[in-house]
Amino acid sequence: MHHKKYKNNFKEYSENGNIDLDVNTNAITFINKGTSLVTINDTYPVTAGGGSLSIGGNEGEVDFTLYKASFATGGENKLIVISKQYI
Repeated sequence: MHHKKYKNNFKEYSENGNIDLDVNTNAITFINKGTSLVTINDTYPVTAGGGSLSIGGNEGEVDFTLYKASFATGGENKLIVISKQYI
């Protein structure tokens, strides 16, 4: 059995803008720990207080998507992004 090495990356965002996706990312999870609604790529709402969105990949797949976070006004902005990166 062939094993691929990977690491999990954890980043926090609090402003509107692009998500820095690491090279060779296979899967990504967005967790909204703030009190403001956050929308990913103007399409996927992630509810405040722990809502999440996960996008997985099959073995060997790499995600080249440009992700963007947009926070609603009037609350605390805190988006946690966890990505699985092949090394």
